[in-house]
Amino acid sequence: MKRTYRSEDVAEAERNGINYETFTRRVRNGWTVEEAKTRPLSGRRSMEKVRYAQMAAENGVSDNTFGARLKAGWTLEKAATTPILNQKSLDADLIQKAERNGISYALLYNRIRKGWNEERAATEKVEKPKEDMTDEEVLEVIGRIKTMRKLNKEFPMTYPAPMVERITAMGMTVDEVEPRRVMDLG
Repeated sequence: MKRTYRSEDVAEAERNGINYETFTRRVRNGWTVEEAKTRPLSGRRSMEKVRYAQMAAENGVSDNTFGARLKAGWTLEKAATTPILNQKSLDADLIQKAERNGISYALLYNRIRKGWNEERAATEKVEKPKEDMTDEEVLEVIGRIKTMRKLNKEFPMTYPAPMVERITAMGMTVDEVEPRRVMDLG
């Protein structure tokens, strides 16, 4: 038996936080139209989350982006109200501030895209790797990476190129470096 519903039923369902797909699926699965449009969603999509999802759509934030933001730990409000960032929307003064702080345009853009506030993204210094490592410290790091590569063959760590260059300058190869203990498991 085919169930029929009116556009007013769909509109009421949406006012109740039940989207068109959920409403029609419920009707197809034998629910009464009244039940399909009024019974609250259960489980993972609470009414609050539905309201914020609607707010996100009104703010131009896609369902996928909204979900990804929540998965990344954003609050419902921040995920729904933070505008979509495109590279053209970055303020020229902000870009200049970042450049004065040694932060590239790409890094600034990615920091903001990941949820950093603009001030922090433009001013937090990038930590440079320690360049004055002793030969023994370089051997220690390479030895630990070598151990990690043996322990985890599916996701092998790479050897940092500057450290490989240092080992080569010492007259050695990575193969000649002794594996080192990574951590004491006892």
